Amino acid sequence: HSPFWDERVGTARALERVVLHGLVIADGRRRDFSRIQPEMAREMLVRHGLVGGALPPGGAPPLVRANLALFESIRDRHRKLREAEDMDDETFVSLYLERLPESCVNLAALRQCLNRAPKSLVESLTFRREDFAAPDEEAGDFPALLRLDGHVLRLAYRNDPDAEDDGITCSLPLDALPSLRRWPHDWLVPGALPQKLAWMLSRIPRAAWRGVAVATRPAPEELPALLGAPDRPLDQALRALLRERWGVEVPDNAWDPAAMPPHLRVRFRVLDDDHRECFTTRDPAELAAFEREFRRLFAAGKPPQRESAKVAKFESSKVDTLELSNSQTLELRVAAPPEPLRDWTCGPLPEVVEAPGAGDWSLRNIPALTDEDGEVHLRWYADRAEAAAAHRDGVRRLYEIVLGRDLARLVGPPRKVLMAELSSACATVSAKDCAKDAALAAIDAVLLPPNEPLPRDAETFHARLRERRGALGAAAREQYALADGALALAAARRAALDEWPYPEETDSDIREQLDWLLFPGFARLLPPERLRHYGRYLEALRLRLERARQDPARDRERLALVRAPWERYLAESARFGATPARTAALAAVRWAIEEYRVSVFAQELRTPEPVSPQRIDRLFAAADRA
Repeated sequence: HSPFWDERVGTARALERVVLHGLVIADGRRRDFSRIQPEMAREMLVRHGLVGGALPPGGAPPLVRANLALFESIRDRHRKLREAEDMDDETFVSLYLERLPESCVNLAALRQCLNRAPKSLVESLTFRREDFAAPDEEAGDFPALLRLDGHVLRLAYRNDPDAEDDGITCSLPLDALPSLRRWPHDWLVPGALPQKLAWMLSRIPRAAWRGVAVATRPAPEELPALLGAPDRPLDQALRALLRERWGVEVPDNAWDPAAMPPHLRVRFRVLDDDHRECFTTRDPAELAAFEREFRRLFAAGKPPQRESAKVAKFESSKVDTLELSNSQTLELRVAAPPEPLRDWTCGPLPEVVEAPGAGDWSLRNIPALTDEDGEVHLRWYADRAEAAAAHRDGVRRLYEIVLGRDLARLVGPPRKVLMAELSSACATVSAKDCAKDAALAAIDAVLLPPNEPLPRDAETFHARLRERRGALGAAAREQYALADGALALAAARRAALDEWPYPEETDSDIREQLDWLLFPGFARLLPPERLRHYGRYLEALRLRLERARQDPARDRERLALVRAPWERYLAESARFGATPARTAALAAVRWAIEEYRVSVFAQELRTPEPVSPQRIDRLFAAADRA
């Protein structure tokens, strides 16, 4: 009774009970079940040993080991492709029972049979992928490992919607967090990408497809080849492709991350040095916040580096491309210098490192200098726009470091009178930072103009500084003079507000306007062409203050005219996921509203071009199209 599988010897056993005239003489003796029920013992050999792998260590014949590896590969591929039904072990069991001789009732009998079996029998017991209804190997690619900068990131796959780790789980060490920006994980992995694209297509409203025949609409399996290399966020790439190829405009809220099934977002599992789980999330924003906190707490913002990831110098000639080895490993071996840069000592930076993947899918990594809490580091990015923005900030910071004390000499010390004025009347902007911001703005305008490519080697970097140092000083002094004058006028307007009990709505609106005009960093972020208008804006504000004293009711009427477009602008600018084009279009709206304030409150000062509510509405419409 009670048959069971004994994996220590590879045979089925049962317990024996000896009874004499109702008296139990012996109970629990183990007996070879294959001698009692050979058919059932043969099935247990197949089910537990040949399919389940419960065999003595090193006791499985090579044929059996190869079949077990094939079975696990097929099961794993079904899990990765998220088939409606995972591969059932009964499929493997039934095929074995069809082909296995009836004399093979345990592992020892199987060995004897294989030793003297004809070649035809051995071939029939050696299973192949085509023996099963398994997904084609070309159906997708699911790497098991991702190597970045010497770190090993392990990728695990699960198909269980009720499980926390459903989908793709990426396990990585703490010190690998900065390297994650090299992997465009919103594109998942090649094999899983069509699943995500299918969901994204299903979320597009029917109205957006109007005019596109069903037969001509894209299939998820066709899109990866059309999208090309993942050098920008997936949602941006798909929006652009659908707009250009099919004329489909996808609504902003169509692909809300909160509505996305969890398995379509990578689950990150961060491990400490003892391989203990310390943080998990599927939200990239949460992961970025965790990385910032980690950098703040450990080593003054310097994450510990693995010894294997340290190199003395980055050389573009040493860049290795990403390779796929049997669709199991994605590898990038180039590491950034672990120490912050004080000059351009990292060698020339290639524009992009092309990394061929599976089929038409490939990865691109863009090296860029980045500004990290005042230090310049070389980092890698998968997103081209993100890399360009980071590189601009990094090169600017490196120019600041190379200039050193000469940076402050570009504009001279801030006026002491202005500093005293601001300390009491304009607390939103630090006067001490104004001169530095003006110098940084000059670096952007003279050394990093938007119509020229950013430096990517030491020669270009130093040549620009050497040839344009004179123009740099002139631009810095002009920027500082404009910002200096605006700060002084703003301080006077705040003082006037404090001297008179203006109606609450007037007082609140004017203070908000001043805060938006003179925000921290305005002297660096605004070009001289915009700052030259500040004198007129602040003069219009002076006239408004004088007139509001005499006729508060009239000021409230005029305020109602400008608050409507301003409130709309605040709502539009707070929307999530604005593209660079939309940001630029909203900036045009913002300054049009500032000009509209001049036309409403101080019409005699005039505006550079006509402005009206209708023109502002057209600018809002242009921002929506962007």
